[in-house]
Amino acid sequence: MATNQNLQAKLREGVEAARRGDKIAARRLLQQVLIADKNNEIALMWMASVSDTLDDRRAYLRRVLQINPNNPRAREALARLGETAPAAGGATRGDAPTVHDFSSRRSGRSPNYYLIAAAFVAVAVIAVIAFAVLNSSTVRLTPTATNVANVIGTFDAQSTVLAQRNVTPTAGTALPTELPGIVVTFNPNEVALLPATFTPTFTHTPLPTATLAPTAIPAEAYELLHSDYDPALGRGSLYIGDTATSRRIGQNEMAYDDSAYDSQSDRVIFVGPVYYEPEGDRPEIFAEEIFIAPMSNVENFTQLTRTRATRLQQPQWSPDGSRILFSADVDGDEDLFLMNTDGSAIAQLTNNDAVDTAARFRFDGLIVFASDVETPGFTEIYTIKADGSELTRLTNHPGNSYAPAWSPDGTRIAYINDQGGDGDLYVMDANGQRPFLLTIDDSGAEDRTPVWSPDGLWVAFSSNRQDDAFGWYATDLRGSSVWQILPSSARVPQTLTFMALKGEN
Repeated sequence: MATNQNLQAKLREGVEAARRGDKIAARRLLQQVLIADKNNEIALMWMASVSDTLDDRRAYLRRVLQINPNNPRAREALARLGETAPAAGGATRGDAPTVHDFSSRRSGRSPNYYLIAAAFVAVAVIAVIAFAVLNSSTVRLTPTATNVANVIGTFDAQSTVLAQRNVTPTAGTALPTELPGIVVTFNPNEVALLPATFTPTFTHTPLPTATLAPTAIPAEAYELLHSDYDPALGRGSLYIGDTATSRRIGQNEMAYDDSAYDSQSDRVIFVGPVYYEPEGDRPEIFAEEIFIAPMSNVENFTQLTRTRATRLQQPQWSPDGSRILFSADVDGDEDLFLMNTDGSAIAQLTNNDAVDTAARFRFDGLIVFASDVETPGFTEIYTIKADGSELTRLTNHPGNSYAPAWSPDGTRIAYINDQGGDGDLYVMDANGQRPFLLTIDDSGAEDRTPVWSPDGLWVAFSSNRQDDAFGWYATDLRGSSVWQILPSSARVPQTLTFMALKGEN
C-alpha cells in the first residue's frame, strides 16, 4: 500500500515541478497522487494550474468544489475562467477529468495515470490558488543531496503494471517542510519556488492555405501514427490513419505514450506506467518504462526496461533499428541511455546533474538533444556521439531551446524556443548557425514537437493556435504558410510518425 509519506513526497515533487514551469513532469507526478487519493484537494488545484486546456482546468476546479464547496480560491479561479460557481456550501456538478479507481492487481496491463504534454506558464490566475492552498507563503525547499544507487544493468525483474492502491484520502494534510531525495538541477542551493500560472486565452487568426512546393508530398499521402492523451479513456492511446480519418488501436487499459515506429521491423515502442512493490530497502514506486509491440497487434506488448525511473521519455529507434535511445531519471535527473531492442546492454551516454532530454538520432548515428548542463534552468541544443563522446553545444539563445529534430538529410535541425514568451518553431543549420523563426504570427500559441516530413520540404508540429485544444499543423521552410494536418480535439498530441506513403504497404 502506498504510504502517506510516499504520497506527500510525490505531491511535493509535483508542486515543485508546477512552480518551476515543468508542466509535463507536474502532471505525471500529480496524477500519481490522484490515482492513490482521488480527493486530494491540493493535487487537484495544481492539476488545474498545469492543464493545457480551459475545459480541463474548469473540470479540475469543479472537482475541488465537489470536495470542498467553500474553497474560495477555486471559486475565484473558476469565475475568472468564465464559469459561475454554485453558492458556497452547495454541491457542484460537472465532468472532471477521469481519475481512475482500480483494484490492486498483478497483471501485464494498466490504466494511465497522468496527462501528457509540454507547455509553458504565462498568466497569474493560479498564483492566487497557490497562495491560499500553500498557506500564503513562498515555499522554500532545501534539497537533500541524495546519491541514488546506479541500477543500470541490475534492474528489478519483479514488477507489476500500475495498480490503484487503497489509501485513506489525505485532502488538506499539511505539506512537509522538507522533501528528502529531491535533486534540483537548475540551482544547487536553496530554491525559492515561483507561483504557478494559467496559460492565456488566445485570439486566433485564420490559417493561410497551404502553398507547398510543387515537388513536396502532402501529409494526406502518408499513413500517420500518433499518440494522444484521451480524456474519455483517462490515458494515452495510439491512433493510425491519415489527415481525414484516424482510428484508435490498442483497446486495452495500457497507456501508450511517447510512441515511436520502426519501419524495418514494423514494431512500435512506447512509454507506459508500472508499479513496483517494495523490496528490501527499496521502497514502492510508480515508474515509467518502455514497452515494445508489433504494429499488427499492439496489445501484445513486452516490457523492455526496469529502470524504476519516475520520468522516462521519448524513446527513439536508432537508424538501423538495432538500438533504442531514451532519457530517464534513474539517478535523480534525466540522462540519456542507449540499449538493445530486447532491453539488454543498457549504456549511459550522459552522467551529470543536468536535465538531458528529447534525444534524436541522425542517419549517421549523431545524436541531438536538449540540456541545461551549462545553463541551469534553461535548456540549449547539443549534439553527442552514440558512444557518449564529443559533446557540442549548438545554440545560445534567450529562453529555452528544446525538442530538436533532424531533417531527413541531416543538414538542418527544427526545434522550439520560448524567448518570445511562448513556444515557437525554429530551423537552423546542423552546426547551429542561421536560426530562422518559422511560426512568426501565431497570436501567442504554444508550438511543440517538430517532426520533419519524409521529403524534408516541410515541418509538422503540434499547436493550440486555432482553439484551446492542440492539433497537428505544418509549415513550409519559409514560414510563409501554415496548415492543419490533424484536427484539434480535447486530446493533447504527443508524438507523430509518418509511416509510409499510401499504397506502399
